[in-house]
Amino acid sequence: MDSELKLTTEVYLLWQTLDSLPENEQRFIRLIIGYGASGLISGDDYSFLLQYLMAKDKELYEAREKIKRLS
Repeated sequence: MDSELKLTTEVYLLWQTLDSLPENEQRFIRLIIGYGASGLISGDDYSFLLQYLMAKDKELYEAREKIKRLS
């Protein structure tokens, strides 16, 4: 059976953010994503996770920009 992989901007940003996090946070988030994909957590919880990651991505970006300005 063939399956199609769609790479949306949201998914791309999610994985980009995930790779920026410490190992323990990555493992936790991958676990939650797996539960969401298998239907073991609600759509609301999954949406909350995505919002959290987007906020974390913004924090990381702002911190990197501040470091660049101070360098």
